[in-house]
Parts: sequence; structure tokens; C-alpha cells
Amino acid sequence: MKNRLIIWIIIFLSMTVYGMRVGSTALISGALLAASLIFIAYQWNHFSLAKLSIDIDFTDKKIFAGEETEFNLSLTNAKILPVFWLTVHFNFRKGMNLIGGEKTGTLSGNRDIFFDKFNLSLYQKLNRHYQVRPEERGAYYLGNGMLETEGFIGLFSQKESLNNSLELVVYPQIYPVDDQVITRLFARGEKMTDGWIMVDPINRAGVRDYQPSDQRKQINWKVSARHQQLKSDIYHPSKAGEIEIILDIRSADKSWEGIDKDQLEIAYSLAGSLARQFLNKGIEVGFLSNGKPKIGEGSRVEPGNHPGQLEEILTALAYLKPLFRRPIAEYAHKLQQGADKLIITTYPEGLELNRYFSNKGQGKTWQIILGEPDRTKESGNLQLPGWSASLAGGEGDQEFKFKPL
Repeated sequence: MKNRLIIWIIIFLSMTVYGMRVGSTALISGALLAASLIFIAYQWNHFSLAKLSIDIDFTDKKIFAGEETEFNLSLTNAKILPVFWLTVHFNFRKGMNLIGGEKTGTLSGNRDIFFDKFNLSLYQKLNRHYQVRPEERGAYYLGNGMLETEGFIGLFSQKESLNNSLELVVYPQIYPVDDQVITRLFARGEKMTDGWIMVDPINRAGVRDYQPSDQRKQINWKVSARHQQLKSDIYHPSKAGEIEIILDIRSADKSWEGIDKDQLEIAYSLAGSLARQFLNKGIEVGFLSNGKPKIGEGSRVEPGNHPGQLEEILTALAYLKPLFRRPIAEYAHKLQQGADKLIITTYPEGLELNRYFSNKGQGKTWQIILGEPDRTKESGNLQLPGWSASLAGGEGDQEFKFKPL
């Protein structure tokens, strides 16, 4: 900007000298007037970004796939000098779909650019809101911002980099799970109760009148004979143990052979949906995957059932990238010994995982293999429109589905 000012000064000095030589008062006056305007423009532009602050945020920093949020931008000009032709730039990850602004464009790599133009009068605060519609699950970043102004006559520009940055975490879609699925997966032959996944058949609490929903082995025949009517035992609840949800992101033996992105997204939803259901039933849930997390290699959430456990698992699923360096079996040492294990995969040839993990400590091991979309039309009563999953384990294969909220 200083170089441009020097050039203008040389031009107007030359005009002034030439005007004096030819005796042109008009030329001299015009040159001096133009020089004054250029100097004022330079000073104006020099202070235009002073006491100018910007705040950005998302209305919701964590949302589920398919939901929307808002990008909020606030500009404050805390000085007597107005600001003209101010442009705000931000880079953001492709797929975030930031709607609004003067223009959006595409940059090299996995980035898009957003910018909008503003004019602020003295001591003005201005707020703008833009819709954000992420295309899919993931972590989206917005940053590398810049403020740029061209002054009041557009001869000079002033730029300033911004340190502001935001992250938007998009969880996978979550569906309610039929209790039958939980019963088939992890029931140990007992009846589920509200708030607790099982009742303890050893810790009897008393008897009550028989109900049609009672199991035959629940009937207390001695007490029934004494009262001349059927009586059923009731038991104290018994909290279930731990469940490890294991997500194998492989679609083939080697990572360079490609992935089935659509099926993997279903797998993310499946893992999150089951985790929520298990936690609601009082089960401690852990999570393990061979996908690439935000930092390091292999994603891991230790088992737990505290209020923030579901958020930790969903956040891990949001950050997870479909890149793997090692087979999921090589992460088995991170699992909690004695926990039940549920393996989710889109890779049918990975059935050896069931046998591998079943030998790692106590607890049952199940494997869910996601089916192809065209197989779902013939699915049974637990079908989710558009896709299905087959449960390989227990007594034969079982089909189940999720129902959208």
C-alpha cells in the first residue's frame, strides 16, 4: 500500500511542477486537490480496520446428519470512522454447504471459500446469519479467515488475517432400536425390565400372581400348589455387564482396494443407534474401530455408562475416517476382558473376527454384516426401508431393522 502511495505522490508532484512551468493554476490546484484526497484515502484506509472486531460461531456445534444449523457472523466497528467495502473471507471443508453470502467458490484440495461484503457506519454492530446444511456425517472446519477493505474511494486496500476458527461435528443418523434386537443379541435367557437389562434368577424377591407374559420357568409350582392358583417368582434386577461395539471399516482385504462408503455410513448409524439403546438399558458400552480417528491410529472409547458416554461414542463416530492401516483384530488388546462383543462390518469375508474375538476373554461375541440395499425388499418384520442387516450368531441368522424417528 505504501508503494502505491509513493507512486501517486510522484505523479501529483510531476503534475504540480508541470503546472508551474506552463503557468496553469487549474492544473496546480487540481494536482494539489487530488494529492490531498489521495492522502486522506490512504490515512482512512490505514485506520479502517482499527477497532474492528469479528465474532463467529455456530448456533449448534454438534448436530445429527440431516439436520441444519446456522453460521453466525458479528462485526463491530468501535470507532468514529466508517468502514466501506469490507470483505470477510473464510475457508471451510467441502460438503458443509454454507448457504448465503456474496459468493462461494472452490479451492484446491478439500476446501471451499466463503466471502461476503459489508459497509459499517460509525459505532455500528452488524449481525448476519447463514444456513449450514452438511451433506453427511463428519467433522467440518471453518477458518483461515481474512478481513479486506478498499477504503472509501477504492485506491488502497488493507488486509488482516483472522485467528477465528470453528468446528462443526455431525453425528451419524440415529434410529430407535426395537427391544427385540437387544433381547436377541444379549439376553441371557431372562426377561428384560425397565431401567435394567436383566433380572437375576438367583436373587428371588418374592412371588405374585401369574401373568400370561411370564415364562414357564418363572412359575413357582410349590407356592402355586399351596394357593391353588399359579404364582410366579419375581426377582431383583441385575445390571448387565459391559458391551464392546467393534466397528470394522474394511470393505476389502487391503485399504487400496476401495471402500463401500454408503454401507459404511449405515454401519456408523448402526453403531450409534445400538450404543444409545444399550446405554438406555443401563449397560456400560465401549467402542473400538480400526478407522482413522481425529488423532493417532485406531478409535477407542473406554466402556462406561456416565451421562456423557453416548456423546463420546457419537463424537468418535463423527471423526472416524474410512482409512485403516491394520485389521481390526490387531486392536483386540484394547478391549475390556469379559465384556460381550458386537462386531459390525460391511466385509462378509471378515467372519474370522467372530472366532478371534470370542477367544479373547469371557462374554458372548456377535457379528453384524450389513446387507446390500437390494436385499431389503424381502426382509422380515424388522426391516428398515432401504437397507437391512443380518445378525450372524446364536441360533442361525436373524434379520432386523431400524425405524426412522
